[in-house]
Amino acid sequence: MSAVADISIIVPIYNVDPYLYQCVNSIVNQSMKNIEIILVNDASTDHSLHICEYFRKNDNRVIIINKKKNEGLVSARKIGIHHASGNYVMYVDADDWISIDYLEKIYNLVINYNVEAIFPSHIREFLGNEKIIKNKIKSGFYNKRKIQTQVLPKMLSYGKFFSHGITSYSWGKLFLRTKLLEFQSLIPDDIIMGEDAALTFSILPQLKSIYISDIAGYYYRQRPGSIVKEVIDYKIEANRLSSLFQFLRGNLFEYPLEYNFEEQLTNYVYALTLMRIGSQISSDNNSMSELLHHQAFKKNVKLCLYSSGSFGQNIFKNLIKSNFCEVVGWVDEDYKESQMCGLDVSSVDEILNIEFDYVFIAAIDPDVINNSVNKLVSLDISKDKITYINFDNELIKQNINNMGFCSDSFRFIGD
Repeated sequence: MSAVADISIIVPIYNVDPYLYQCVNSIVNQSMKNIEIILVNDASTDHSLHICEYFRKNDNRVIIINKKKNEGLVSARKIGIHHASGNYVMYVDADDWISIDYLEKIYNLVINYNVEAIFPSHIREFLGNEKIIKNKIKSGFYNKRKIQTQVLPKMLSYGKFFSHGITSYSWGKLFLRTKLLEFQSLIPDDIIMGEDAALTFSILPQLKSIYISDIAGYYYRQRPGSIVKEVIDYKIEANRLSSLFQFLRGNLFEYPLEYNFEEQLTNYVYALTLMRIGSQISSDNNSMSELLHHQAFKKNVKLCLYSSGSFGQNIFKNLIKSNFCEVVGWVDEDYKESQMCGLDVSSVDEILNIEFDYVFIAAIDPDVINNSVNKLVSLDISKDKITYINFDNELIKQNINNMGFCSDSFRFIGD
């Protein structure tokens, strides 16, 4: 290895020994050799440190930073990047892994286009099933002007309601070390929800050149435990959301109006809040039933849920808990994955065997909803029986604020 590595790989580690060997092994065996591998053990109590020591003994590119106190992902990343010496830096989560030529392919884009960051695609893996996740913004080289006109106006919110133009995850992306050091240092350690988004969306507006790539060689492992979503304390959840949004708002507030950051961030607030705390339903909350749609959420209505993602799971649990209406079925395209996580979800075709008054599509992405509607119509389900969230921003804002979960610091844009 030369005096300065081309890339420093930083792996924050906390109690992930079932997955850590595969992760680090995929890095040390990269086709690109001039790399530095920094393993930040965040006071793990399992065998993670022993696995790190194994790799350090066998590869002089491996550096271990062994923390005595667990302080979270943001803190671990900060320590890692302050020890990094590579020209560029990439984060890899300790339960993920990368294909053998991933770094070489990504770094070739740096050489060819002389950019400050690479925003690639990634592969979501769940129990052997793989799906490529791409950025919504077209792949290619973007100079400062093109970033300003084509990327920033759709960075946070792309489409009618909400989906990211650039994926929020900071892992798997490649950043110029000096830029990453500057912006990672600004993120408060107490942000424990949306740590990746806090970095990605604060650094991107400050970059002079980027390459958005369809290369997909980073494997994001979706563990069964991460599929099942449960909000234990809605007040704590609101405070965590508040920390993220106040940070992003402070960083994006002063940018020119043509980037539309106010509306983008507002849509992001609505979307995450709906997913995490916006599915609360009770018999005396008429406004929430209006948001989730008129007669479908009434006593004695037989309701079938479509979709078992975060929003769908929270809707299902709160409907069962509140006895607001009768849930007679729950279907999804990804029913096998949901069943393996213990969720009582059936295939979409099974809806033909369910007697229901309405089917509610529990999604907040209009594209997903449109695809779901088309699927249901293809099964001869009447459109009069298909319902989904009302995408009226003012109504969404009003209902979320009326729910009483927002702390004093949790304020939407314009409040």
